[in-house]
Amino acid sequence: MNSKEIFSLALNIEKPWYIKDIILEKPDSKIFGRLTIQIDFERGAKFTIEGGEVCSVYDTKIMRWQHLNFFENECYIEARVPRVKDKNNKIHRILKVRSVYAALSVCILQFLFTKPQEFIYFAQY
Repeated sequence: MNSKEIFSLALNIEKPWYIKDIILEKPDSKIFGRLTIQIDFERGAKFTIEGGEVCSVYDTKIMRWQHLNFFENECYIEARVPRVKDKNNKIHRILKVRSVYAALSVCILQFLFTKPQEFIYFAQY
């Protein structure tokens, strides 16, 4: 089992999501470094928005969240988060990356996604 498979199991990553890369940066002058887990979704993936409509990706934004330390190394998760366009041409950002954070508690999700100070599945623009 390679490192991508191990982290996929640990983070409960499911299709269309996958671990694109795992980067451990460790400067010579420091004992501990930084682990970055990059998560992406498969090309052509579609996402279901509130109400059950399945939509294609309109565009994406790289988002980064700090996770709990990994053996004293800072740990970050970066994901290419999609926005989708519904049948009424309304844009929705897929905030809840279910596959990435399924194993984490709702409390951590609230902390990670707190722009509007409440946990929501989708944010509309």
